[in-house]
Parts: sequence; C-alpha cells; structure tokens
Amino acid sequence: MFHPTPELLPYWYTTAVLLVDDDEGYLDALGSLLSADRKVYACSSHQEALEVLEHSKTVSRNFIRRSTDQSTAPHEHLLAIDTSRVTSLAHEPRRHDEIALVIADYSMPEGDGLTLCRALLNYPCRRILLTGAADERLAVEAFNERLIHQFLRKADRLADVLPRMVAVQQHAYFRELTRPLAEGLQQRLGAFEHDPAVAEAVLALFAEADVAEYYLCTEPGGYLVRTARGQWRFLLVQSNEERESTLEILQSMPRFEPLVSQHARGDALLYLSDPSRLPRAGGYEGFVVPPLRTVSTPAQTYRLAWVDAPGHMTPHSVRGGRC
Repeated sequence: MFHPTPELLPYWYTTAVLLVDDDEGYLDALGSLLSADRKVYACSSHQEALEVLEHSKTVSRNFIRRSTDQSTAPHEHLLAIDTSRVTSLAHEPRRHDEIALVIADYSMPEGDGLTLCRALLNYPCRRILLTGAADERLAVEAFNERLIHQFLRKADRLADVLPRMVAVQQHAYFRELTRPLAEGLQQRLGAFEHDPAVAEAVLALFAEADVAEYYLCTEPGGYLVRTARGQWRFLLVQSNEERESTLEILQSMPRFEPLVSQHARGDALLYLSDPSRLPRAGGYEGFVVPPLRTVSTPAQTYRLAWVDAPGHMTPHSVRGGRC
C-alpha cells in the first residue's frame, strides 16, 4: 500500500481510474502502466467519459443517524456518527469500481481536455491533464485556476511517474471525501488516529503486513484491513483507558475471573470478541494479545497488536478487474 502522507484516514481502498484519449493504442499503453489490481476505464471521447462517470456506481457514505438520547426537547433532534457504517464499506462489492481519478488528453478532435475538466467539476474525482510541449503553458494556467490537480507531459517517462501520481491523487481524493467524517470523529474520546506517533506506528504495521485497504473501527478501537493477499485482519489499538474499561467488563463475568487475575497488571491487550453485543455477553470470548508496538504520548499510552478480524465485520467480496 502506498500512503503518501503520514496521516491516517477513516478509510482507504483502491479505486478506479478513467483514461480519456482518442488514440486507443495510447490508452492501452497508459493503462498497462497501472497496477493490475486497479480497475481502469478507457474512453476515446468526452461524451463517452461523461456517460461512464454518470453511470458509475458510487458507494453510499451516510454515516449520520438520529441519536436515541431521550434528554432532548420534543422539537430537538440530535445527530450522531454511526461508526459501524465505516467498516460496512468493506462489504460494498463494487467499491473498487469507484472512479477517483480522470486522466484526460488535452488535444482531442471534439475539443481540448480543459473543456472536459470543466464538466468534471460537478464530480468529486481528481483531474490530471496529459499535455504536449506546446500545451504546457495552458496546463499551468488550468492548474492555477484549479481546473486540474496535476498535469503530465506525454514526453515524460510515464512508467516512472504515473503510478506514484495516481496513488497521490487517490489519497487526496479520500482525504477530501472523508474530511467531515474525520473532523467529527476527532471529537470522540480516545481518537487515537489523530496522534502523529500512533499514526506512524499504525502505518508501519500496515506496510509490514502489505495492507491494501483499511477501515477505522471504534468498538473495539483499531482498523479492519485487507492485505494484498486477500486476508482480512484487525489491528487492535488499545489505550490504557480502554484496557481498564475492558477489565471492568471482564470482571463482571465470572468465567473470566482467571483471565482478569492473571493479566490485570500486565502489558497485554485485553478485548472481547464482539463488544457491540454486550447484552448477550454469555457468548463472548475474551482474548489476551501481547503488544507488537507500544506508543507513549504525553496524554496516553497505546498498545497495538494484530488479531483475527471479528466475524461480524469480515466481508465476502470479489475484487474487480479491468474493463
């Protein structure tokens, strides 16, 4: 997984790219430079590109629900972020078909690429313009006017720069898309993902495990991830406060007394198999996991460890290919 910045987002996965050029041979060559696990759409006209975007599947991202807080007045309605809907994105079978980036040639028979880029302003996708030497000044002006996010010269060694540029733009797409959600989640107690030291440790473990996509979870705290090999795992991130809270829950269940007495003062992470189902605690399993990383900050100490992905979170999806 290529992560161009040290910040953690609420979620991140591989998205599709739309290539627009009237030269079909060049389209094929350009598409071959991108990773085989990334879906690539190829269009030879502006109209075709707009139709593909218009009919492309978008993933539902409604993370807001009405709060069940009974303390409000009849005319008041509190809204809350439903964090379970973040991990539910992993169950979207066509999430990888989502077009996050359009790469368009400047010179086309039906008009210049900037005309298409203006039409794309109504879509959340990022925009890269392909130019010849004579078009570079226009591309710079378009960048300054925010019609495009980057431009590429056709004479450049695209094999060296295109994959990285696509990854950077995909990350920018998700950073912009998730900004309101990230700001809302930052207000919750124990928002570990915004701590630079924790983010650095999490991303290091992601790199070691070759993580291909990730989704923030708050109960338990951590990330549901899929590796490049297709394995679903869970990176548990537990603060001292969360550890103490879990101990209190375990102490209320007689069958966990041996586990609590053995590890109450230790360094291990303690967690339940499914903390969202506390009313049915009789079916729980308690787990003890040694930390892979321990991160101490002025405000808190966090422990990180890999565990099996909880069964209720694990999706059964099939990856897309090229079209």
